[in-house]
This record gives sequence, C-alpha cells and structure tokens, in this order.
Amino acid sequence: MLSAAERRLDRNLPLLNYYSMLRGCLFILPVLAPFVHDRLRLDFFHLMLSEAIFAAAVVICEVPSGWLADVWRRVDVLRVSACLSLAAVILIWVADGFWVFALGQVVMGISISLQSGADSALLYDSLQARARATRFLPLEARRGGLALVVTALAALVGGLLYQLNPLLLWAADSIAAAAAIAIACFLTEPPRQRLSGHSRAFPKVFRAVAESFQTAPLLYGLIVAIAAVFAVTKIVLFLTQAFYMAYALPLAWFGPLAAGFFAVSALGGFLASWVRERLSLANFLTLLLLLLVLMMIGVVVIDRLQALPLLFLAGLIFGIVRPVGVTEINHRVSSEYRATVLLIAGLIYQISFIVVAPMAGFAASQWGPTWALGGTVLICLPFGLGAAWQGYQANRREAMKADCHRVGLPTMLAPPSTNDRYHLNQGEK
Repeated sequence: MLSAAERRLDRNLPLLNYYSMLRGCLFILPVLAPFVHDRLRLDFFHLMLSEAIFAAAVVICEVPSGWLADVWRRVDVLRVSACLSLAAVILIWVADGFWVFALGQVVMGISISLQSGADSALLYDSLQARARATRFLPLEARRGGLALVVTALAALVGGLLYQLNPLLLWAADSIAAAAAIAIACFLTEPPRQRLSGHSRAFPKVFRAVAESFQTAPLLYGLIVAIAAVFAVTKIVLFLTQAFYMAYALPLAWFGPLAAGFFAVSALGGFLASWVRERLSLANFLTLLLLLLVLMMIGVVVIDRLQALPLLFLAGLIFGIVRPVGVTEINHRVSSEYRATVLLIAGLIYQISFIVVAPMAGFAASQWGPTWALGGTVLICLPFGLGAAWQGYQANRREAMKADCHRVGLPTMLAPPSTNDRYHLNQGEK
C-alpha cells in the first residue's frame, strides 16, 4: 500500500499535466496579429518587436529564475509564475498603445521564465523520488503533447470568440490563468538533493553549471541546434498569420488553422519518444533541419495559398524537438543544477529568437511573409548544421571506443572527447 507521501508525489503527474494544459490555453494567440492591427493600429513589425521584447524578458530572468527553482521550492516558483500570467493577460487587454502592450509581454516573459525548466525538473524529481526516472521522456512528451492539444482547442475557440466579442476572449484567457493558479496550489514538492548553504551563492552555482557543460560536451551542440529549430518554428507560428492576412483569408479561418498547427505540434510531441528511439542524436537533429529546408523551398516555390499546409511541418518539428531536448539535458546534468541548466538552454533559445524576429518582422512588412520565411531558415541553418556535425563527431568517437573495447585495445587509441580532455586536465591539476 502506498504511503500518503507517495500518493502525493504520484498526484504531481496528472496535476502537472493539468497545469501545463491550462498554461497552454492561449485563446488570443491565433488572432494576435489582427488584434494588434485592429485594436492597437500597429503593423507586423511591431508585433514581432513586442515578441522580441517578450523573449528579452525571458532571457533576463531565465538563469536567475532557474537558480531560484534550484534553491527555493519548485512548486512555489510555479505558483508565482501562474499569478504573473494572470497579471500579464490583464495588461495586454487594457493596452491602448504599443508600450503597455509591450509591458504585458514583459510580465508574461517573466512568468514563462519561472515556469520553464521548473515544471520539467519537478516532474523528473517526482519520478526520481519514486525510482521511475526512466519514464520521464514518454511522460514529458505526453505532457507537452497535451498542452499543445489544449492550445489547439483554445485557438479554435479563440477565433470564434474574437469574432463574437473580444471581451469574451479576454474572459477566457483570465479564467484559464486563474485555474492554473488553483492547480499549482495542490502540487507537492518532492524530496531531492538541494543546494547546501555554502553552495547557494550564484557565482558558485554558475561555476558548477559551467563544469556540467565541460563534462557533457554534447550539451553545446544540442542546445545550439535546438535554438536554431526553435527560432524558425516560433517565427513560422506568427508568420502563418501574416500569410493569412496577405492572402486575405477571412478571420473565421484564423482559429481553425491555428488549431490545426497546434494539433500537428501535439502529434509531434506524442511521436517524439518513438522517433528518438530509432535515430541517433545527430541523425535526429539532421532530420529536423532537412524538414525545415524542404518546408522553406516548398513555400518559396509555390508562393500561393496552396503552400500553407507546408507551414504545418514547423508545428510538427516544434512538438518533436522540445521533449527530446529536455530529456537529453536531464540525462546529462546533476539534479542540484538541473533547472538552472534547462533554463540556460531556454535562454539561448530565446536569444536566437530575439536576434531573428525583428528581421523577420521587417522583411514580412516590406517584402512579404515568403521572403521573411526564407531568410529566417537560411540564417538559422548553419548553426543547426554545425551542431549536428558535432553530434556526428561524438558518435564516431563513441563507436571507435566501443570497437577498441571489443577487440581488447586500450580506449586511449580513440580520439579523445572534450569530456576526456577535461578529466585529464583536472587530474593534472
């Protein structure tokens, strides 16, 4: 029979699903471009600029919030995050100009930075406390997939609510944020290895995290590759609305099409574990980059309304890459600093978006969304390919070591990895 503590830890699994689903209820998302255009009288460049400001807020708060989640109780961090989300919804809807709207984006960015990494770390710690850490990838992928399903349903409803009355959209977003606060209050903090008093100082945490990157060199390539994919897929999410407006689609189609985009993303989340089990990490990243290039070529060549289904490939890729990235990082980092490293990864993802988003917004305003999409993919592609190459090199080293071990040769005959060189240097010191 399970103890009360074990039942509370098991309860975290469905509660985290509900929390993520409610945070994914973004009713305004499918009509954000029309909302900014109609209510605030701003163009697509200002929308992408506000999104870059949102990402900048995430970047500024990303590492401190990860450190806070490692030092403080993770459930309390998630509760504060949900409260800030409600405040952001109110600010966005009372905005009458760019700067108040941007302030709402800043508050939402702080909320997302507090949630990002803390929820995944809480799930992993809850499973680890019950000796079930091997179940993390399918459960994390399922949680992400469920959140995207709800986002798709919210997008479907959001377009209809916006047509009926924009205030209905505001009420729906507010109710979802308030419900997330209520769910967060029932989460339980699992027992875990905590930072001791002498190691809580932020510089010491930073040095320990730096050592994590040195002892797990694939983290560099993994995070850079996912950052490239993240920038493209997130920009495509907003460019779809620019395509709809450029092709003069009726507003009634915005919601269903956005719902389809997120439904495809949810499918990607459910497929993530299946795809990763059948491919090496390097092949996995290369496949995602190849799909993005094919999407860009198809949209540029066709350049008509019929090309819109190709944009849904970005949604599929986004759904696949997130849980795999989180899982690979979790397997390579100690629980003491897991949330911090996850949030450093999130910081790099957001920086990639900050750099590319204003350029994409400007290109879409000046030359149309097709050119904006092509430029975005071409800018991000070299970074992703470089990271995939690093993965191939790591796979080659591991294969050579395995061959040496099989035939009885010393593994030092294989080319040393960054991890090997790090430990050699530490031994020399």
